Amino acid sequence: MEVAIFCKVIDNFGDAGFCLRLARGLSEKVNTIRVFCDDIILLNKLYIPKKHDKYSMPKNLIMCSYDYEFQLEEISSLGMVVEAFHAEPPVDYLKKIEILGGVTRVILDHLVTDIRLDPFQNKRAPDYKLLEYLDVSTWKTSSAANRIWMAPGFTPMSAGLVFDGWKKINSDVRTEFRNRILISNETKIRSNNCTNLGQVFIICVFLYEMNDFLLQLPIPEGFDSIALWEPKSIVMNQLEFDCALQSCDFNCVRGEDSFLSAHNAAASEWKVPFAWQPYLEKNEGHIKKFEGGKKMFPDNKFHSYWEFALSVAARKHFDLEKKWENLIMDWNLFKLNFHTTCLKITKQKSLEQSLLNCVENNLR
Repeated sequence: MEVAIFCKVIDNFGDAGFCLRLARGLSEKVNTIRVFCDDIILLNKLYIPKKHDKYSMPKNLIMCSYDYEFQLEEISSLGMVVEAFHAEPPVDYLKKIEILGGVTRVILDHLVTDIRLDPFQNKRAPDYKLLEYLDVSTWKTSSAANRIWMAPGFTPMSAGLVFDGWKKINSDVRTEFRNRILISNETKIRSNNCTNLGQVFIICVFLYEMNDFLLQLPIPEGFDSIALWEPKSIVMNQLEFDCALQSCDFNCVRGEDSFLSAHNAAASEWKVPFAWQPYLEKNEGHIKKFEGGKKMFPDNKFHSYWEFALSVAARKHFDLEKKWENLIMDWNLFKLNFHTTCLKITKQKSLEQSLLNCVENNLR
């Protein structure tokens, strides 16, 4: 079976990054997967390895320009079309789908953490604009009329999160990436009067809003230096970035795509905690999204972490140093606690399987 994912880059590159991550996860379960993007140059930056061929992408994952015109025979094995974040495929492409028949269409929305949206999962979201092109007598059975709405999320009725197609690293790879980060021109280091850098506490700062005061923070016991890695552009492909997040000691991430990767880094054997800064929304929608994610940690007793994490999410830096000091007082126990919960989250249902279930249900 072939799967097509359509996405348009709205802001920065998180939209394309999420779709590429989803495609990576699906690549192990389908014969071919194509990602159609309106910014193919940006997508290739996330896709193509810079120096290390060993971090290359799946061979059955193909990048396509958004308006590529397929002939009908070229998509004969197409089973599903994913319209990410309401990206609408070209009408000519959709017409071919209707001629082909038997294709499942899914609107995939942004991450939701609110249970109030659960009843809408897997409900029909008809594409009424195709009514003018289709025979009304066959409308009810068309792919356009039976298009499904889904959204990734944490709640039991959500579509789940992207957790497949993710690369775990060993100690050698971790050492390699820590060295790459420390010599990067996007890294700032503060040593505590030591001649040589020994145990460096590396923080990835990949946020919408933050300043360098983090460099002045105290560090957990056992470390003698602190380094801030602040990637401001695409300096690694997506697989390399996954490896890098596992190689840091604390990750500050933003949006949706790096949020998923940070969960995996926390769930890995390296137990890397993170703070999340959701995309800024009206009426404090980003705070509501943060609070929804917090509900996945019902037994977490580390209130100092949530005070710090909320400040990062809300872009409020007042008294952040004191909150950090409280957080690192029992660093190793906190890491283990955070790791245990993230590991449970990654073992919940995956978005990839939820999408494939839609196809199976459509064939019944």
